[in-house]
Amino acid sequence: MANNLTSYNRFTTLPQNISQYGATTEEFALQRGQPDPDPVLSPMASPKAANNQLALGRSGSDKLRLTQPSEPVFNPYEGPRPTLVLSRNAVAKLTGSVVGQLHEMIQSGFVGDENLQGQMEHSLQRVSGLAEFLNYQNQLTDTIYARTLSVSKG
Repeated sequence: MANNLTSYNRFTTLPQNISQYGATTEEFALQRGQPDPDPVLSPMASPKAANNQLALGRSGSDKLRLTQPSEPVFNPYEGPRPTLVLSRNAVAKLTGSVVGQLHEMIQSGFVGDENLQGQMEHSLQRVSGLAEFLNYQNQLTDTIYARTLSVSKG
């Protein structure tokens, strides 16, 4: 089998590294590319979501990704809810019946794969830990509110 460099030198007088000589006009034409003949048919991607509604009823993650971060929309008749109310609602959902039923389903052996069952149990342990932490934070906030009200009443 012949050496590639020896074979190359037999057929050309150019050095092995031809980058010293620049590029040919054909290479420049390939790098330049062709303009789009009809840009209306293939426009550039817009950073905003399209205005037309998709077949889906709810807006998916595609629209959330392409728009500005969403701000909470308040009910004009109720106003914004305090953070403590939102946190209490989160604790109620994290300690609700759905999480309990899921925990019972996992422990009953509904999930066949033991590795997956272990991962799901660990995830539910983290959820219960988060619920305990949020409940503790809510109790601290309640204590602060109670002390603030007792001082303000005199």
